[in-house]
Amino acid sequence: MQLLRDPAFRYDPRAYGLLVKRPIEEQVWTPTPCPALPCLYDDAILHDASKVMRSASAHHVQAAARQLIERFDRPVLLVWSPEDPVFPFAHAEAYAGELRRARLERITDAFSFTGEDQPDALASAIARFAAA
Repeated sequence: MQLLRDPAFRYDPRAYGLLVKRPIEEQVWTPTPCPALPCLYDDAILHDASKVMRSASAHHVQAAARQLIERFDRPVLLVWSPEDPVFPFAHAEAYAGELRRARLERITDAFSFTGEDQPDALASAIARFAAA
């Protein structure tokens, strides 16, 4: 986590380099809005984050996904980039096919952090979904 203090490392593939297509504005990296950086400044947060990461389990995530697919019957918007190197677009298509009322919106020229790479396109997709 300490390596995230270095702005150059933040865009390394071992950090956020595969999640954002372009650099994120520096003010986003301040400790308050950034979800990762508080770990650098507060040992209690680092302890809790480490505990969560150590307990992460594909089994639990998959079980929660099955429950969601079986029980959730409200509209769902999936906004995805076909260029995302971490989360393949085929996954989005599979999720959209499983959820009863899903709508899939493609946003190009972005990676996983679509809100950082294409904030206007994401806002437009959400507005169209909310208006439908």
